[in-house]
Amino acid sequence: MAGYIDGLYKGSSRGIGGQVNVSIIVEGGAVTDCVLTRCKETSGIGAESGPMMANAIRDAGGTDGVETIAGSTVTSRAVLDAANQALAAATLGYNDGAYEGTARGIGGRVDVRATFKGGELAAFELTRNKETNGIGFQAAPIVAKAIADAGTYEGVDVVGGATVSSRAVLEAARDAFDAASGSTFYEAYLQEQAAIAAADSKGGK
Repeated sequence: MAGYIDGLYKGSSRGIGGQVNVSIIVEGGAVTDCVLTRCKETSGIGAESGPMMANAIRDAGGTDGVETIAGSTVTSRAVLDAANQALAAATLGYNDGAYEGTARGIGGRVDVRATFKGGELAAFELTRNKETNGIGFQAAPIVAKAIADAGTYEGVDVVGGATVSSRAVLEAARDAFDAASGSTFYEAYLQEQAAIAAADSKGGK
């Protein structure tokens, strides 16, 4: 079984009735839950198979060995595909999607956008560069390209003579990577669950 990075990871696929979304929760490097967050399948076996598949994935600690349900192949496959997407992200620690990051340079704000696919960095863009003309302005895109080429901001060097501008891009990148991380998604999930529990508690009084 693949080693996973702790956090919450999301996956999505298309069923018969619409989008099928799942969230995979990883704790201690192992899958501890598979939550079906959206399943618009038709009533009957199609609608019932979604939760059944999610439970099977949770119990198996992944999708290995989990088989589709007879009479509901399309829905079953959609849940498996969504779960596999989430698990691919969990091997590297980042959810798919585009995430923004920002930091302060010498001349102003530096903004970036990091796009992840399959848990890997697929694109990295410098979306705002307010550094002063000269080496500071030129350094920002150099550092951004280095991040895009490396697939990470870690280990990327600053440009000589433009330390502050370089570090601004690196800090913005870290901001975007943190936003995509499974740990950030998991923290948000825990806060959401706590809020729901608090609301239920008040409603029961």
